[in-house]
Amino acid sequence: MKKVLILIIFLTVFLFFSLSHLFAQENRIARVFVQAVEGDANPQMCAFFYEYVFHEVMRRCGGTADSKRKSDYAFRGSLGLYIEETETETEESYDPVPANVYPRVKNTKGRREFFSWKNNDELNFFDSTGEGNFADTDTGFSEEAPERDGSEMFFLLELLNSKSSQVIGEQYIVFTELNEEVYNLIPVIVNNLLSIIPSARENRIDADVRDKWLFLNASFLWVPRIYSAEGDSISWQNFGLGFTFEYQFLNFLSAGVSFNFTQDWVVISRDTEEYRDIIMEIPLMIKGVIKPASYFMLEPYAGAAVNLSLTQMTTPSLFSWLVGFQMGVKAGPGLITIDPRFAMDISSSSLTRTSHDSIDYNRMLINIGVGYKIGLLQKSQR
Repeated sequence: MKKVLILIIFLTVFLFFSLSHLFAQENRIARVFVQAVEGDANPQMCAFFYEYVFHEVMRRCGGTADSKRKSDYAFRGSLGLYIEETETETEESYDPVPANVYPRVKNTKGRREFFSWKNNDELNFFDSTGEGNFADTDTGFSEEAPERDGSEMFFLLELLNSKSSQVIGEQYIVFTELNEEVYNLIPVIVNNLLSIIPSARENRIDADVRDKWLFLNASFLWVPRIYSAEGDSISWQNFGLGFTFEYQFLNFLSAGVSFNFTQDWVVISRDTEEYRDIIMEIPLMIKGVIKPASYFMLEPYAGAAVNLSLTQMTTPSLFSWLVGFQMGVKAGPGLITIDPRFAMDISSSSLTRTSHDSIDYNRMLINIGVGYKIGLLQKSQR
């Protein structure tokens, strides 16, 4: 008995972790890594923007990858002075130096003369050779633009494909000081870039969880039994666990096999003797598959089961026939299932009583299962 209980507990734990893993895989969004912010700004400001972006990604994704190598996408931030590119207006250029200057301009080695021209009350000097007019002279003339005020800063956040390092999206903020407006904008640009990232669920292109090749179903079973021997008795306190594997080879038809571990609490009504056993039932089923609306899966089925005693307390009928109807409702990556089933032994069962004589009896089996079904291997979309 202890070995049987250990086996059932082991299967339950194994199934729990398998379902948890499948659920996580089905809903996992792409892994994101946040790189350190770089740029010309002081380290404290770079650290501030990094922390803000990192925590916003953590809040929206539930976690981040710990390295770019382990991620699908990466955020890269840079911080620096904002230099606006301006277009300079160009005027029609002409050479104000006359073709024939009088008195004649003489440029010799070590000596260069300039032609002066007064324009808008400013005295400008031009190269008398016509080359490089508006050249620097000792008069202090300069063509350099006045120094620009560099108080404006920019924060650029880029989204990269971690495998190819290709930039697939970018957002930026221009600011003069860290104020509430900047704090409110950082979550906005992070969310805008995260919206570009497809999740695992979106990648399925509206895949229907009912259109899978394989299904795994785990159920808790309530299994009342009706025993007929010298009289009839009903045992209501039988429970068990069921694990079903199903292959949906056609869109409307599937085949399944179950491994059910159930109690068999036999009561002989004449002398109220009780005998407890644990039966492993192995039903083989052919199921019809009906998919009404967009979230139901209805499966009427019929089949036969093999019955094996795990404690050798009783000798159940080796074969039973069964009919049932499973209803599934989409929930998350799978379906919640309710599965009522009726079965009857093909031959008599028997047990050896405490008085050392054997007795034959017949069983009618009612199974009501409540469980969760997950599909594997998505069928191609038509």
